[in-house]
Amino acid sequence: MLGNILTLLVVVAVAPPLWEDDLAALSPIPEGALKLDRELRTALGAPETSHLIVVNAADAETALSRSETVAAYLQGWVEDGRLGGFDLAVRYLPSQHTQRERQAVLPEREQLRANLDAAMAGLPFQPGLFEPFLAAVEAARTGSLLRPQDLSGTTLGLRVGSLLFQSSRGWTALVLLKEVRDPNSLARGLTRQGYEGVYYLDIKAETNRLVAGFRDEVLIRLAGGVGLIVLVVWLGFKSWRLVLAALLPVGLAINMDVAVLLWLGERLSLFHLVSLLLVLGIGTNYGLFFSRPEPDPAMRQRTLYGLLACSSATITVFGMLALSALPVLKAIGQTVAIGIFGSLLLALVLAQPLAIKLNRPASQTRPGAGQ
Repeated sequence: MLGNILTLLVVVAVAPPLWEDDLAALSPIPEGALKLDRELRTALGAPETSHLIVVNAADAETALSRSETVAAYLQGWVEDGRLGGFDLAVRYLPSQHTQRERQAVLPEREQLRANLDAAMAGLPFQPGLFEPFLAAVEAARTGSLLRPQDLSGTTLGLRVGSLLFQSSRGWTALVLLKEVRDPNSLARGLTRQGYEGVYYLDIKAETNRLVAGFRDEVLIRLAGGVGLIVLVVWLGFKSWRLVLAALLPVGLAINMDVAVLLWLGERLSLFHLVSLLLVLGIGTNYGLFFSRPEPDPAMRQRTLYGLLACSSATITVFGMLALSALPVLKAIGQTVAIGIFGSLLLALVLAQPLAIKLNRPASQTRPGAGQ
């Protein structure tokens, strides 16, 4: 037992970090497909899905105005090379204030016509050639301002709708970021600016925090399950020595299971923990059987055959899952196959000798007893 614990300590010392909190690593999508997706997104210059800025406001106009303020701040980061770029709704639909400013700088039709006539003097352009241009500028100068609902049903409206939307708490505008070099500095910089309703969100960090919370919850429930199993076994044996003989093999097997997984370079995830709980439940049955001698040898032989057949089938099925390219199936298969094999082997070797030794009267265990 001491050697097993020392082995686990050595493996933990040289292995990667114990826990896997990255949600992407728990994805059922193969790593090759995820790598190709990252390469394509980088080649297309698409914004990152894990870093964004959330702008909240009571109405769409305020959300757009605040987004323009944030965009002006982020542009400095882009020019300094600290940010690869960003995308937001005001790129396609400016605020009404900005639309009015742009309309105000457009010249009136007659002024624009005079400017064109002066510029075309001596050039071989036909008269009236630029009338459509003059009409378009005049329409833009005097036209009504665009609102989000004006883009409804258009391709541009789909894009704006993904970046600016209404909820029960008001309007939300998203600023998608690309190639964020220093997320912490960016978050602190936005805080120092004091923008109202503007929040930096690192989705990856937040999801990893949630996964860590789920993991802690699973560990608590796992500890409760272990305690319940110990209680049930004690109620059956009414002897802590027999409880130790029945449960020690599966405990050592789980110890060995974790050590092998770490040695293989795995980091424990929620799927590993759930699988270890399955190993605990099945391995306990092996310990119970081998720690209690069956008075009928024929019955014991038939039971042993049944256990070997079931365990072989379990190891085979989960061993096949361990060869899967899907990370989730691989984690479950490896954990259960290794744990069940270890539980069966250790129960076969340790359970009955431990039960006999621990139940032996003290007078028989002292040197010279019975002489």
